[in-house]
Amino acid sequence: MENVSQQSILNSEASETQNKVQKGLAYNSRKRHAIDPSLSSSNSSVQTRRVKLCSDVDGKSPTGSTPIPSANISKVLFTCEAIQQKDGENPEILRAQQPLDLLLSQNQLKLVANSSQTEFDFHVSPLSEDHSSPVKFAFLFGLCAFTASEDGSVHGYDLVSKSLVTKMIHPNTVTWLHATVKNTQKGALKNAKTGRQYMKHLRLITGCEDTYVRQFLFETETEISLNDNECRQAMKMYEKKCSHVSTCVAANKAVAKLYVGTKEGAIFTYNPSFNTIQKTKIQSTREVVFLKICHLREKTCIVVAAKRICPIIYDCETENALLELIPRLPKTTYSCMTFTPNVFYFCDVDKNVVKYDINKEQFWYYSLPSPAINVFIYLKRFLVFGCADGFIRLVDTNRKTTFRILDLPKLPVETISCMKIDRGRIIGGSSDGDVVLIQLPNLELMFKHQSMSAAFC
Repeated sequence: MENVSQQSILNSEASETQNKVQKGLAYNSRKRHAIDPSLSSSNSSVQTRRVKLCSDVDGKSPTGSTPIPSANISKVLFTCEAIQQKDGENPEILRAQQPLDLLLSQNQLKLVANSSQTEFDFHVSPLSEDHSSPVKFAFLFGLCAFTASEDGSVHGYDLVSKSLVTKMIHPNTVTWLHATVKNTQKGALKNAKTGRQYMKHLRLITGCEDTYVRQFLFETETEISLNDNECRQAMKMYEKKCSHVSTCVAANKAVAKLYVGTKEGAIFTYNPSFNTIQKTKIQSTREVVFLKICHLREKTCIVVAAKRICPIIYDCETENALLELIPRLPKTTYSCMTFTPNVFYFCDVDKNVVKYDINKEQFWYYSLPSPAINVFIYLKRFLVFGCADGFIRLVDTNRKTTFRILDLPKLPVETISCMKIDRGRIIGGSSDGDVVLIQLPNLELMFKHQSMSAAFC
């Protein structure tokens, strides 16, 4: 009798919650981009969507499961898509036919019911004042974010207020951007409460098609046009002319200088402290698409990827080539990469992902539903792909034999044109000029539930 009573209470709560969802829950898209046209819009500027899981590992409809009451859910529920792909096989796409609640077996009910109601929330916040042309680059640093578009404009945002703080107008298209910390007093960054305060301790460095590398120090909050002498004098800016058009940049905490790739294939270093440029011995025969600094066999190395050439690893100290990666694959253009210890993940322009194990000298070939614009490793475990179709996709690298892809809800943009991740937050830009700030859900807990009793469908 007691079990029957508990079951009826659960069913009643689930039914009540479902009625609430049908009556009033909506997803707010600040422009014309809606996930489901049938949903009405709300006034909230922060969009939250909740992950749905089902208990069957193969993506089929679970049986004998009890719906979890979705109490306090104030946003619309959504359907996830999973792609399961074994090494060397084509992916199997698994889709749900209708929205699902979080479904778990009876013995898992108490565990989830006692968990935080926000563990699986996925927050999307639009930032004020979009670009008027496609956003090409984004960078996230502490309480600040920077974006650059095709028309040469660079925006600096305060992530606390979600507002635009400063704008710089370049004479030509910006080809890359990066931010570093100035020589500032210890603890100054920790004491900053807003993005405006935080930004005053940063250097913003940009590359441009006019061959200049520029460095900005934020002592003003006005719009800066580099074609206007009065504006140039209103802020501290340093520029250095390079002999080639730069295309990309790489840096990390272990390296005080920035490595800059060029259209001609030459690699330069830029020292922000002294505003100096120096050419290295590293040279490619074609345009450099991206650079990535990594640690390999107790050495600080740089990966150089050029158009239709296999990526090559160089020793940063000696500048000698150490290893040509994935030489057995067809010559293609790789757009981005990330890595875990001894394993590299490369994405090309044709939706492919190449996993390369350096120790075993083996590679695996996978496919994505859409080309990856950028990819990052998060918490030393999860692959985070920003794809051109507007989806952020996740893969748990702890799964050694499968390549299961989880689609987070589609962003309120037509496409993703650039993406940067920092501590669970993502800044993304689109070809429409939109800029959004994204907060990832608790991925460890999400994948833990998946491995225990659920699969994404």
